[in-house]
Amino acid sequence: PAANATFHLAEAVWDEMGVESLKED
Repeated sequence: PAANATFHLAEAVWDEMGVESLKED
């Protein structure tokens, strides 16, 4: 789905920005 692709795109951007806090599990 487009939403899934968008999520992965955002994840790549977060990684580039170093926003690990949003991905804390």
